[in-house]
Amino acid sequence: MNSAFAFALYTILCFFALSPALPISLPSQQNVRGANSGSFTFFLLGDWGGQTDAPYTTKIQLDVAKQMIKKAGSLGFAPIVISVGDNFYKHGLPGDISSDDTQTRFTETFQKVYPGDSLGNDWYLVPGNHDYEGNLDALLAYHNYDSRWNFPSLNYTFTLDTDAGSVQFVMIDTIKWCDQGFADQSIAWVEGVLASSTADWIFAVGHYPVYSAGHNGPYSDLISGLKPLLEKYNVIAYLSGHDHVMQHIDVGSSVQYIGSGSGMEYSTSTKHEKDLPSGSLKYLGGKNGGFGVVTLDGSAQSMQVDFINGKGNTKYTMTASNPKA
Repeated sequence: MNSAFAFALYTILCFFALSPALPISLPSQQNVRGANSGSFTFFLLGDWGGQTDAPYTTKIQLDVAKQMIKKAGSLGFAPIVISVGDNFYKHGLPGDISSDDTQTRFTETFQKVYPGDSLGNDWYLVPGNHDYEGNLDALLAYHNYDSRWNFPSLNYTFTLDTDAGSVQFVMIDTIKWCDQGFADQSIAWVEGVLASSTADWIFAVGHYPVYSAGHNGPYSDLISGLKPLLEKYNVIAYLSGHDHVMQHIDVGSSVQYIGSGSGMEYSTSTKHEKDLPSGSLKYLGGKNGGFGVVTLDGSAQSMQVDFINGKGNTKYTMTASNPKA
């Protein structure tokens, strides 16, 4: 199995109150591999952040992590992890980065659950609404304690050069966008990043979904502001969490809407299924928790997404063509 060294180019944004001005030294290279020679694979995990009180985890979180470790073992390497937010329940991190309480949460909810000897590749993260209830500076600063943890700003982008071509991730703070009145600034930044992209693949990542059949449902601000940009600039998928389900929604455009929000608990709600465009819901599940495995082929033509639950069963598989191909 071949491995490629990836150069991660970060564009870090601090506009208005969108991001604390906290510079972080980030690694410039890491091993990036695919399930087969000439491909690229990453894990997709959301809403995984344990619980506030000891033991700071849940059974579902531990089950899902076990299956991530098992999958990494079967692949023969640890893929990077894209985390779509709510990294620490229920009220974010309790103090600054050096506080005992915050260090305990990182140790018990992250380090021990996703150990570096078996899930040792890089994690890239966006904030969730529960993260906003705690200390955001501590969330960003943890890279100084664990080099796997890549969270340089609340909005940022990075590009990996892989055996499947160049893959760009646009990491979006949807809480500022939807809850705090920063939609115009967010739209301007995202469009600037997308318009300048030369990557073979583009993924957009945020906590809140554009579309969702689950308890929280679609977000109108993202439908009106983000969806047109995803379509205009040939983004293959928008990756999100928030609703504690695994879901795939295809509204008939080139963009796939992939939800992975059952990293520590799951929901069976279908409250907003009727709010989706007719026929667009392709899969909704999440019982026993789960995570996604995303594989890009080496010809930069197609993507495969597998949803694996906390019992190790592949519950759903989908494929989609790369709109940039």
